[in-house]
Amino acid sequence: MKLGEITRKTGFWCLDYCKGSSVGKHYREIKRYSTPTDEMVQLRYDRLQILIHHATKNTDHYRQYYGVTELADFPVLYKYNIKQDYSAFLSSGFSKSELIRIQTSGSYGSPFTFYLSKVKKSRQIAEIIFYNRQALFDLGAKHVNIVTRKKTKFQQYIENQVMVNAIFMDNQWLERQRVLLKKKNVRVIVAHPSALIPIAEYCESQKDTPDEFSFRSIITIAEPLYDKQKVLLKRVFGAKVFSRYSMMETGVIAQDHLSDGKFQVNTSSYIVELLDIERDIPVKPGQMGRVVVTDLFSHAMPLIRYDTGDLALLSIENDGILKLDRIIGRTVDSIYRPDGVRISPLWIDDVMDDMNSISLFQFVQKDRDKYLMRIVNKHDDSAEIIIEKRLRKYLGNNSTIDFEYVDEIPPLPSGKRPFVLNEYNTTNGN
Repeated sequence: MKLGEITRKTGFWCLDYCKGSSVGKHYREIKRYSTPTDEMVQLRYDRLQILIHHATKNTDHYRQYYGVTELADFPVLYKYNIKQDYSAFLSSGFSKSELIRIQTSGSYGSPFTFYLSKVKKSRQIAEIIFYNRQALFDLGAKHVNIVTRKKTKFQQYIENQVMVNAIFMDNQWLERQRVLLKKKNVRVIVAHPSALIPIAEYCESQKDTPDEFSFRSIITIAEPLYDKQKVLLKRVFGAKVFSRYSMMETGVIAQDHLSDGKFQVNTSSYIVELLDIERDIPVKPGQMGRVVVTDLFSHAMPLIRYDTGDLALLSIENDGILKLDRIIGRTVDSIYRPDGVRISPLWIDDVMDDMNSISLFQFVQKDRDKYLMRIVNKHDDSAEIIIEKRLRKYLGNNSTIDFEYVDEIPPLPSGKRPFVLNEYNTTNGN
């Protein structure tokens, strides 16, 4: 590691030590229990009972289940359940002023605010540090982050990060990223596949070879990474590729490993169930099911049997480690402006993340210049005006934007309810 990287790593742990090692203690525990032991199984059971007792005593929603101790006796929880009665999920054991507020959109296109305790936030940070190291990304190392969010120059400096904003992905943007990835002395890429794959395809079209880049590893987040995409990234950048399954309201749930390509579940922090698509019963190994998560550290807003909106194939190994063969994350399609410029599908988060009056939505490209915002809610003129104004910021004034109000978002045959769809038969955006 270079001096700047060592300084950042040392500085982080020194600061954490001065604050009582809130992150360090969690990191050491996650590392210790990264493989199952009888001690870990008992600790996880104890934490589940603590979470259940806390939730049934301190939240209006779970109070009706007071005395229940078995996880299977709780109903499956959906995001729209929380939105329908938001205050019922906030724990009376905390004051809002001491909680950490986050915004999340999620698999169903249902934006809402979530609250974390300081302990939960420390756990999240520890999970990221641990799983980054599993993916050859050490704390303090210089890296490129290709997402749709923005950070200040100071934040990027502190985190030793080169932030790339992926919204309009035309050829000029792709060329700039190609040059950046070659110039910057970075060893790791963290990116949404929908933003990184177009860059890789462009670099390959320019006859670039792996020796022109210096990446050690690539970590894809937020979306599924398919096998052919992983092969492309390895072929173009010559790096080891990892796919991470995480959510802002929880943390790192699972990450694939190079040994077998399967996702190993973070069993020290979560209880993960895979349930049948139609019924709330467990699937068998080799079958696809809904990913349902119980977050053992979600005391501020308890998540017990929380349906993530994602699907996965179950694989339970003989060593007792819970693994997932494949995760089908939130389904998103690329959207194109009328002039053919591709837009990262995750820009819709910026449009909808504070529209708290909207329970569910789905944005659809119907034609070259025609778009539809499908909303599960009552007609709200004021919300519609705001949304259309934001959409035109990205799509331009030559686009036609319609609104449709529906009772539900119909699932695809896979069971997913994508929040961005492209129904326009487009090739390269034309």
